[in-house]
Amino acid sequence: MKKHINPKDPNNVEITSLVKDWVTKKFEIDNHTTVEVLEISCPDGCCPNAQTKIIIHSHPHYHFVIGKPLTYIRQWDIKLLQKNKTI
Repeated sequence: MKKHINPKDPNNVEITSLVKDWVTKKFEIDNHTTVEVLEISCPDGCCPNAQTKIIIHSHPHYHFVIGKPLTYIRQWDIKLLQKNKTI
């Protein structure tokens, strides 16, 4: 997997925080629920790109996979998310 790095945020701290905030607002998540944001390898060995996985640790758990690296996620990507649907 080729790691996509933003030189101004090489450890993805800022974008991870933004994505968590956007997800929390979209799904009206309370302070006791954890939102996890990960950059993962595409499960298809032929896929050159990373994907972004978002997990909401609630009951039930929700997870989303967005088919692009974390550094390329924008607020409109989060607006497209729907529970039980992967984009």
